[in-house]
Amino acid sequence: MFRVYFDAGNRAMKDYNKKHDILTELGNKYSAGTDDLLKKIDAQEKKNENMRDQLHKLRQSVIDSYTASIIDEVRSADGHVFSRSFDELKTDDLMHLGNSVMESIPEDAHDLILLTSESENTTLLFSKGNTEAGDPDCGALVKAHAPALGGKGGGKPANARAMFPDADANRKFITALQSK
Repeated sequence: MFRVYFDAGNRAMKDYNKKHDILTELGNKYSAGTDDLLKKIDAQEKKNENMRDQLHKLRQSVIDSYTASIIDEVRSADGHVFSRSFDELKTDDLMHLGNSVMESIPEDAHDLILLTSESENTTLLFSKGNTEAGDPDCGALVKAHAPALGGKGGGKPANARAMFPDADANRKFITALQSK
């Protein structure tokens, strides 16, 4: 048995007017009538997909370039703490960047890599994660230093994340780790 419900009268007219207003607004936005509106929306979605693909390729190219630069700097650095800040990269990009860098660093390197997203007040920590061999424990470093500066976060020995309410606290966190 089926039940069929439908609107009638004033409620049906309100529903029709609402849908008509939406269709009119979409038609105006896409410069289309009701006959070609769906074609125009499909065309715009294809353009958006192409733009997303281009953006992804561009972001990957930038990350690859930064990866090569950071690997060269880490290999030639005297200290064991390397830090770099980025205005244009987000935390997800930095996670990918840090993992790529760590894959290329020699196993016997006991370096701590700090990558900071300035726009998100977040610092990512990376190491080889072998604490028995003398590698820094990223998760323990975050737990030890971030809360005192109003930050929060955590992670594993090989990588961790520290988020701060402002840029000043983030800078103090990085300075504290660099002085170790």
